[in-house]
Amino acid sequence: MMNVEEYHSYDDIVELINSNSKYKYVSFVYTPWHLHSAIAFLNSEECKVNPTDGLFVIMHNPRGGYLIPTEYLDKSGISFVFLRICSKNRKYEPFIFGKFLFNRNKIQEKDFYILSPGLYYYALASKLSIARLNEHRIICVAIDEGIGTYINNSNAYVELMSLGFGKKILTTLKIELEEKIIKKALKRKGQILDYFLFKKINDKIIENSRRFSNYAYAFSDFGFKLNVQTDEYNSSHYVIICTAQDDGIYGNFDIANKKIIGECIKLFKEKGYDVLIKKHPRDDSNVNYEGAVILRNSKYSMETILSRLERKPDYIIGYDSTVLVTAKLLFGINTISLLDMLLEITTYSEVQKKTVDGFKSVFGEYFMIPSDFGKMRDVVKNED
Repeated sequence: MMNVEEYHSYDDIVELINSNSKYKYVSFVYTPWHLHSAIAFLNSEECKVNPTDGLFVIMHNPRGGYLIPTEYLDKSGISFVFLRICSKNRKYEPFIFGKFLFNRNKIQEKDFYILSPGLYYYALASKLSIARLNEHRIICVAIDEGIGTYINNSNAYVELMSLGFGKKILTTLKIELEEKIIKKALKRKGQILDYFLFKKINDKIIENSRRFSNYAYAFSDFGFKLNVQTDEYNSSHYVIICTAQDDGIYGNFDIANKKIIGECIKLFKEKGYDVLIKKHPRDDSNVNYEGAVILRNSKYSMETILSRLERKPDYIIGYDSTVLVTAKLLFGINTISLLDMLLEITTYSEVQKKTVDGFKSVFGEYFMIPSDFGKMRDVVKNED
């Protein structure tokens, strides 16, 4: 494993970019899914730079640390660093983007891309614009972040989670205003792109099928020299259950989750399937799932693993994981959501209920969602 430098402010990243003329893009990523989305864009016809001519910034997740194993990029030829923002380094300068908004006196012949999961790096775009990159046209690219791309749209909320309560109201207004002003300026200049698997129109999604091949390439062929052990997947008929990380959203989640997955394992074993457990990257629990095998490759995305399997699973089961959609869409695997069963035995907020309803409304055509194990037993075929 490489020794990767860690930085602690966006200003540090700007300085790093400005000191290296090789960089033609910077990509901010939290999860393996973000990484795959960025690679898919960088290998698309819409991008004009080489994937090795930029910088990946692996962001620190306050709840789970760094979620992208360095093995993904160690042998890819791509430069990457860690970024862990300290609260004292979060500077909200009201008019830092002023020069950016009114800088129209230069013809910018080169493109510099800022890739991020959602468009909340506008301030960084303005800082880069008024620094070394005055001769570049800054293009902000929103990369697909999974189901959150189409369900939750509040970028300000992400930033607020690290701030004290007293600052939240003013900071909300500040971030929203800053984003709207810079977004409008970027959009007017044609400097905003998205690279999503779907288009969302009136709460309905339409597949961007021409992008599927680039995503498939990002999952499998791009220079990820990963040691994905596949000997666990050799059963004639097997299923993979993906665990979730609750983060306090549901009451009594640990108890409910263990009960549901336990019943799920029992059902599939009775139906003649071997059962594998793919733990969430932030799931550090020591739960013993009797009758199932816990996979060793839990740190990799499920799509990365699926792309390397000659024998795909018969079913993938989870709650609201992105793989419930992508496994069906990209690999033709049947998927099952356990959300309705979870909602039956846990407590949750009205906001979370609306999020779940949105997930089912937007993506429900891609997976089965039985309300109880009796109905689940009816839809799963026997293989014994």
